[in-house]
Amino acid sequence: MILNLTDQEKNFISKFYNTVLIKDSYNSIESVQGKGTANASSKKTFGPKNSHYNFESISSGEDNLGRIAISLISFMRAAEKNKNKDLYNGIFCIDEIEASLHPVAQINLFNFLYKWSGKYKVQILVNSHSLPLIRHAIQLAQSGQEITTYYLSSLYSEDVQVKRNHPYESIYKELTFDFESKVKIPKVDVLCEDKLAINFIKRLVTSQQVLRRVNFIVPDENEGLPYNLLIKLCRNTSAFMASTIIVFDADVPNTALSKVKKDDNIIQLPNKTLKLPIEKLFVKYLLDTEKNDTLFFSKIKKPKDHIISTLIEENINPSIISDINKFRDIDTKRYKKWFSNNQDIVNKVFNTFVKQVEGREEFTTLFIKKINKICEINGYPSVEIN
Repeated sequence: MILNLTDQEKNFISKFYNTVLIKDSYNSIESVQGKGTANASSKKTFGPKNSHYNFESISSGEDNLGRIAISLISFMRAAEKNKNKDLYNGIFCIDEIEASLHPVAQINLFNFLYKWSGKYKVQILVNSHSLPLIRHAIQLAQSGQEITTYYLSSLYSEDVQVKRNHPYESIYKELTFDFESKVKIPKVDVLCEDKLAINFIKRLVTSQQVLRRVNFIVPDENEGLPYNLLIKLCRNTSAFMASTIIVFDADVPNTALSKVKKDDNIIQLPNKTLKLPIEKLFVKYLLDTEKNDTLFFSKIKKPKDHIISTLIEENINPSIISDINKFRDIDTKRYKKWFSNNQDIVNKVFNTFVKQVEGREEFTTLFIKKINKICEINGYPSVEIN
């Protein structure tokens, strides 16, 4: 039976759908029961109203959310009646909570119900075969949340064994039948503008524990991928974006990045204050270094004046760095050409250069955070730095 809803309850259901599905299609809802096609007549749920689609085209996952929403409203009404009593308001059991939902939506639903259960004093029991969701629940339990996990197994016994707080790695092996001694953990894809950006990131992060968990997608073209193409990928390929980190150079304008509405998986290289491409940032580093610094006579083994002469040969005016705005506006192609033609200099001091880049630690922390977010969604173990 579909409940007769108050405006407050309708608003709650809209928020429930929009939070779980991460979209605003359910800002206005309608009850679905015995209307439309023969298939729809069996539905007892909710559909979007005044949106780009209606109840006739909702997915089975959205249908299941409607049934959960009806139950939540019933419990909320019971809680209202018992608000002056020191009582728990019931037990809500959900079978296959992940049914027909995207892994992100599964985790959003779990988080929503966890907060809701505490507010309305309702114990929730769910079962699931979803590895991302199982991993998420175990992580929350390990972090001290009021969650207990039980794993039911009959793999090594005729009887069902109930294992409390069973480790995820063992569950993964049993559910996938992958019984190798070590679980092969899939890597997180990372897409950059060019090979230099990949090299830059490897020296920014340095931790092999982190780098072993990522797969850098190497651009086929020598010129790399222009940032406007990466912007289009972010905007038009949501499935690709869900499991890939996109790294933009520091000089990509904020106006361009603002076109990406869902920016959870994008990150920008340092230095974000100067907003210079890597080649220009490297040249600035050399020109800012005092001529008597050990960098020149110990590492490069050539004087600073020699560096200046190579820049002049590429029609680069070294004094321009005194005006950062003019320096920023100069065509980057000159600096890319100098960078390519002077690899003997670059290779000797690139590591030293990267270590002093402003924002290095901030980038590394955020990079690991984004890796772990994708790992959590897909049910992979998180990256932990010793």
